[in-house]
Amino acid sequence: MTADEVYLTGSEAYLVYNWYSGKTARLQVNNTIAAGYEGHMYAMVSPTTAGWTLLGETDKIVSVSSLRFAKATATTTSLVVDVVGVAGEAVLVCAVKPDASTSLCQTVQFATATTKIVTFNA
Repeated sequence: MTADEVYLTGSEAYLVYNWYSGKTARLQVNNTIAAGYEGHMYAMVSPTTAGWTLLGETDKIVSVSSLRFAKATATTTSLVVDVVGVAGEAVLVCAVKPDASTSLCQTVQFATATTKIVTFNA
């Protein structure tokens, strides 16, 4: 995958997430993505703001949906995400903090249909 294949100018900050291995890397002109199941590759490219990257629900094919994530605000010290859920649901939310190569994940439990705030700290 190259930056041109995802229509980037090169000035944006993006993170590449390998869905099979869980490894992350900053998007470069050339990234190598290791193959997973039966030699297939699946990677997500997500924008980085204030050093933070919201990976969302990494166990889903569509990991960051506007129906699930109503709002996300990043500063150099934290990422605050509004997560929408329904009664009885458990949602795994993942993010990558500034200057890190591994993701942080939190599970949010919903007793009723509501929006909950998840905070990741650097």
